[in-house]
Amino acid sequence: PLRPGRRLNGLDGAVLAVALTPDGRYIVSGDSSGSVRVWSLSSGKEERRLEGHARRVRSIAISVDSQHVVSGGRHETARVWSLV
Repeated sequence: PLRPGRRLNGLDGAVLAVALTPDGRYIVSGDSSGSVRVWSLSSGKEERRLEGHARRVRSIAISVDSQHVVSGGRHETARVWSLV
């Protein structure tokens, strides 16, 4: 399992937003490169990379059923992603 204080490696830029899915399975991060990344909480490994923002991802929200992520970018964009 992912231990407190453990690092998530492989980021391209500064992490600007982070959220944990309500079911406890994933950490979702948004960074300065425009990527939204989905990390396995149990292994700490990147599971998926969601591309679509031209620039920084400034906010992340996750639906209560852990099935969708909404990301907000610097260029007046919001995107909805499926986690299933």
